[in-house]
Amino acid sequence: GINAEYGHRQGYHLPEIAVKYQEQKNLSSPAVYKPEQPHSEAAVAKKNISPVTMNPKANEILQPMQALSVKENVTMSTPKTYTKVPFLKQNAPAQGGEFGIYVNGVRKVVDSVDPKMTLNEFIRSQPGLKGTKKSCGEGGCGACTVMLTKPGPDGKDINISINSCLRPLAACKDMHVTTIEGIGSSKKGYHPVQERLAEANGTQCGFCSPGFVMNMYSLLTNNPNPTTQQVEDYFDGNLCRCTGYRPILNAFNTFASDGGKTESKVCSKLKEQFPDIEELCVKKYPKYEHSVKPHSCASRSIASQFYLNGVTWYTPLTLTDVYSFLAPLDPATVKLVVGNTSVGIYKDENPTNLIDLQYVPDLQVSAVTANGVYVGGATTINHL
Repeated sequence: GINAEYGHRQGYHLPEIAVKYQEQKNLSSPAVYKPEQPHSEAAVAKKNISPVTMNPKANEILQPMQALSVKENVTMSTPKTYTKVPFLKQNAPAQGGEFGIYVNGVRKVVDSVDPKMTLNEFIRSQPGLKGTKKSCGEGGCGACTVMLTKPGPDGKDINISINSCLRPLAACKDMHVTTIEGIGSSKKGYHPVQERLAEANGTQCGFCSPGFVMNMYSLLTNNPNPTTQQVEDYFDGNLCRCTGYRPILNAFNTFASDGGKTESKVCSKLKEQFPDIEELCVKKYPKYEHSVKPHSCASRSIASQFYLNGVTWYTPLTLTDVYSFLAPLDPATVKLVVGNTSVGIYKDENPTNLIDLQYVPDLQVSAVTANGVYVGGATTINHL
C-alpha cells in the first residue's frame, strides 16, 4: 500500500510515510520525531535514513522503500539502483569525440559511458521510455527488443532487431535506436502492427508485446512483403507465456504477402461451431505499405578507447588495431565483444578490458571456397 514514488511526489519524506503508516495501522508509537523537510540540507546529507527506532514491522516496510527513492525532481543522494545512469544532454549538436546516440530520432549526448551498461538500462533510464522491457536479461525472451540502425559489413546502414539487454551502450555510438514509443502511442496514434496485435487478441499481460511489435516492425523494415513462413521464422527469439502464440501469429500474418488467416464466410460458420477464442479468424485488413524515415549513421574513421569505473572499452577498426590493443593486456582481463551473448550465461565474469569487434571488416567476411566454408569471428547469424 505504500509507494515511495507517490510519497515523494506528495512531498512526504520516507520516515514520515512510515510514521503515518504506523498511525493508520495502530502500531506502537515511535519515539518523538519531527520530520525534516524533504529536501533540506540535513536530509540530503543523510545517505541512510534511519532517524528513529521504529516498530519492527514499520522497519520492514521502510527499508525496501529507501532503495526505491525516485531520482526525478529529488535532490537526495542518488540511490544505488541509478549509479550507472550517465549524465545526459538532449538534442545536443554532433561534435567530434562526443558519444552520441539517437533514440526515436532525438540525439542524446552522454558525458560518461559505463562500458558495462547495457542499451536496455540506458533506454529505461530515460523519461517516458519504459515500454522496452527487461525480463530474462539473457537474450532469450525478446521482451527487450528494439530496432537498431547501424553500419553494415559493407559500410551501408542496416536495420536489425536486437536484444537491448545484451548490447552494451558503448557499442551504439552514433547509431539510431527505435523503441516501441517511437512507432506509435495513444497520444500520436498506434502503428498498424500495434493495432492488429491488439485486435487479434494477441496481448494478455502485455509484457512481451513491445518485443513482438518491434521485431515485426524490424522485419517489415527489411522486407515489406514477407511470406507467412518468413513471419513465423522471424519470431523464434520471442517468448510469450500467456497467449499460446496463435493469436500473435494470426495478427502478424495479416502483413504477409501470401495472406494470413482472415475473416470469411467459412470463418463465420466456424465461429458458430467452435466459439473458442483461439479458433476465431482475424478480420481482413487492407494491404499495408510499410514506410520508415531513413536514418544515417556516422562512419568511424579512427580507433578509440575510453575508461570508466575500472573498465576500458576499445573500438578497433582493423585487425592491426586489435593486436595493438591486445599486446599490453593480460589475457585474463580481456573480453572480445560482438553479440555479447555470454553476459547472460557467465554472470561471474568481470573483464576489465572490453574490445568491440563490430567495425573490423576482416572479421565479418564469409565465403565458400573449394577448401570449405570461411566465417569471420564477428559475422552475425543474421548476416550469415
